[in-house]
Amino acid sequence: MSGLLPCILLAILCLSASCTRKDHIPVPPGSIKGTILSFDEFGREVPFHSSVDISLNGVENFTGRTQTTGEFIIHGVPPGTYWLQATHPFLSMYRKFGIRVLSGNTTHLGNIRMVQPATTVVSEIDVFFPPAEEFEIVTFTGKIKPAGTFLLRREVRLFFGKTPQVSPTNYQASVSAINIQSDAFLLNLLVNDFLRRGFSRGEMVYAIAYGSSRVGESYVNQNGVEIFTGLNPLASNVIAFRLPR
Repeated sequence: MSGLLPCILLAILCLSASCTRKDHIPVPPGSIKGTILSFDEFGREVPFHSSVDISLNGVENFTGRTQTTGEFIIHGVPPGTYWLQATHPFLSMYRKFGIRVLSGNTTHLGNIRMVQPATTVVSEIDVFFPPAEEFEIVTFTGKIKPAGTFLLRREVRLFFGKTPQVSPTNYQASVSAINIQSDAFLLNLLVNDFLRRGFSRGEMVYAIAYGSSRVGESYVNQNGVEIFTGLNPLASNVIAFRLPR
């Protein structure tokens, strides 16, 4: 029996060592690649004057830069879930969440549209209702500068929320007024449009507006909020109105 015990212990140690070696078998990394395209606020493609900085964050963190063609590739990425950020001095920041990297595979992100922030500034907005007591249409008007033209049609994006702190990152619904060819815009929305977006009859609604790029590509952030790129950082006034009961 005394001679059997050392053999048993040796066998256990061998099995333990075998398991350890199996747990540490290296897993081949993957890669991520994509192409950044650059546009002005009217949808015209513009050349890069410098590279776009790329950062990849997740299981490990990586940084890189695009080539002059806008292409980028990051090698040696361990399998897992990541989020990517693209920044450039003259373009709106872009982020993409929930990127899956598989062992030994290349994740293709395709084309990512980055845009210059809009030059359109919304100086003021207002809201009007039909004279009837039970109105079902809400009309928004506003002033912008510079004025839009037939060739350079401008865009305004309105954000609607349930608090006075409504903003591009804190809102319930968002709608664009497009093809603006003057220094003013008008947007008609049905009350049902608000009801479909989570508002209730008799509820207060707050609205704010920003000049917007016509081709800005949106993304969903880590909190599930759709973020619109290409907005002018200057906001309009905040208005409030109550939906009919």
